[in-house]
Amino acid sequence: MHFKTIPFLFGLIITLLLSSCNSLKPLEFRACKDWELKPGFTESTLQANLIYFNPNRTGVTLDQVEMEVFLDGRMLGKVSQHLQLPISGKQEFSLPMQVKLDMKNLLNNALSGLLKQKLSLRSVGKVRVIKAGIHLWIPVDATAEIENPTFR
Repeated sequence: MHFKTIPFLFGLIITLLLSSCNSLKPLEFRACKDWELKPGFTESTLQANLIYFNPNRTGVTLDQVEMEVFLDGRMLGKVSQHLQLPISGKQEFSLPMQVKLDMKNLLNNALSGLLKQKLSLRSVGKVRVIKAGIHLWIPVDATAEIENPTFR
């Protein structure tokens, strides 16, 4: 092998890796499970497991989550989490989510949704995944209908 072909092969490998990483399909939202509201005086926490499907053939590692969470169209709070969650290709996985809620927004949302049996929970944002050492952001927009806790 000639010395000049080594940089060419290295460049070709890097190009193939980058092009395969750019073709990642967005994660598909499936369900919202095990959600729980933990009330506090100044701040409350909403915990839930979001079930997603990775439609890509290859696995990735979920590194970071940046989302805004809405209840019936009103913003509840933001999620900013750093994780190291391995995700297999063509598999469902559970994304644990914790949203810090401002009590003022929570009370406004609670009053408007008090009489509804079903509530719409929506998370919009992006997740950062790692594939072959390269960090990529993937958009996320997930909506789930959840049962109002006052009707449980």
